[in-house]
Amino acid sequence: QSRNVEGNENEGYTGPIVADGDNGSIRFANAALHLRGISDVALRHAKNREFQDAIDVYNTLLRSCQTSSGPMLGLVGQLIASTLHNLSVLHIWNKEYDQALPFCRECLRIKTELIGDSIEAVQCWANMGLISYAMESFPSSLTSFRKAAQLSMEAASHVSGIFINNIACVHTDMSKLSLARTEFDKSVQVQ
Repeated sequence: QSRNVEGNENEGYTGPIVADGDNGSIRFANAALHLRGISDVALRHAKNREFQDAIDVYNTLLRSCQTSSGPMLGLVGQLIASTLHNLSVLHIWNKEYDQALPFCRECLRIKTELIGDSIEAVQCWANMGLISYAMESFPSSLTSFRKAAQLSMEAASHVSGIFINNIACVHTDMSKLSLARTEFDKSVQVQ
C-alpha cells in the first residue's frame, strides 16, 4: 500500500509514503530523494509551534532511515543523527525532557561513531547538558557542559564562553557559589 503526498507552494513534497508493517506505522519510501521536502514540512510545523506534528514527521523519517539498505556510516548515518538531534530539540522545546534524553544520547553515540570527538558533536553535548539540568541531574549536566566547552575551545569557537557560563549556572543551583564565581569570571574572559 502506498500513497503520494502532493506538494504545493505551501507544503513540501515528501514523496511516496508506504505502510511499514501491521502496526499502522508508515515510512517515506524514498526519504533520501525527498529529504528537502520532508525537512520543509517538519520545519514548517516546528515554526508554527506544532511540535507534535513535527515530531511525527521526524519519527517517520527515522523509521525510513532505519529500514534503509544503505551503509549506516555514510549519508544514512548522518541523516539518522540529524533526525535524532531534531527529535531531541523538539522534545526540549515541548519540555518533554525524559523523551528528549534517549534521542540525544543516540544522536551523540552515532555522531561519535561517524566523526569522533569533534566540534560537530558540541550541540549534542550542550543539549545533554540542558536536558540534565532541566531534570535536575546536575552532575550529568556539568559533565555535558564541560565536554561542550572543551570541544568548542579546541575548535577555537566563540561559543565556549556560553557553555562555561552554563557550568557557572549549574554550580549556582548546587549552592557552590565559589565555583560558580570562578566559572562566571572564566566565561567573561573567553567571550
